[in-house]
Amino acid sequence: MSKLKIFYYTPYFDRSLNEAFGFSPSMAEDLCTVSTDSRDLAAADAVLFHLPNLKQIPPIGKRPGQLWVAMSMESDVNYPLQVNAAYMRHFDLRMNFRRNSDVPMLYFYPGHVPDLLTPPKWKYRRAPAVYFASNDHALNNRYQLVEGLMQHLKIDSYGKSQNNRKLLWDKRRETKLKVISRYLFYLAFENSNSVDYVSEKVFDGLIAGTVPVYLGAPNIDDYLPGKKCIIKASDFGNAAELGKYLLSLQKNRNEYENYLTWKKEPLQQSFLDLIEQEKTPALRRLCYKLMELRTSQ
Repeated sequence: MSKLKIFYYTPYFDRSLNEAFGFSPSMAEDLCTVSTDSRDLAAADAVLFHLPNLKQIPPIGKRPGQLWVAMSMESDVNYPLQVNAAYMRHFDLRMNFRRNSDVPMLYFYPGHVPDLLTPPKWKYRRAPAVYFASNDHALNNRYQLVEGLMQHLKIDSYGKSQNNRKLLWDKRRETKLKVISRYLFYLAFENSNSVDYVSEKVFDGLIAGTVPVYLGAPNIDDYLPGKKCIIKASDFGNAAELGKYLLSLQKNRNEYENYLTWKKEPLQQSFLDLIEQEKTPALRRLCYKLMELRTSQ
């Protein structure tokens, strides 16, 4: 059987799709041939589109038997075309964060499993909570929640949004993990509340050994590696109630430590089962799916 041919039609934001994690052509060169040369478009078995880079359906035609693949790790709330039936009917396969997609993808990678069990570091920051965000206009009112919390407890905010602290150095994720590891709480607030949309935020907090205060996916429990490892903002009626609870944990360190005991226990099997798929790069999983469809035809 000849190798499948995949054409990458769009870039990945401002980079080549080849550079996106899990989509380097070398990861599946034994299964599929990947091209970005427009001369290969017509002959491609599948055309892959990164939806955030696609503002409208391109007028390129679609030969019989060719499959179009819609890929995105962005929330449907921020990119509503992703749930527009008239728009999405042009695509045959979906690769995204949804667990029921044709090729589901996660923001957590199996290589980070040992990091989850790293013991927590000493919490010496005077402010109990830390926040990193760059967008003031998230559609789930996280800005307003942070603003409300700041009226009840001190929060060090290092990102562009609601900034009140500066980083002395910035090695991106490495710096972020080191910084938040020294705080009692990390405000892991997504940019939208959408089922299955669980970004790296909550996992960064869990790896760093702080207690994430989470705002986002209503089914976040399905993605957690341990029991009682986060505090859900949705469990509280308003910022005042949440702030009062965080301050009570700051004073009662025994109760606070209960949120970190999961690091001494085996990770939940449901979590390990969930991330098992990520051991195979996304591109390889797409190739397997295409091969399966070819065989069934």
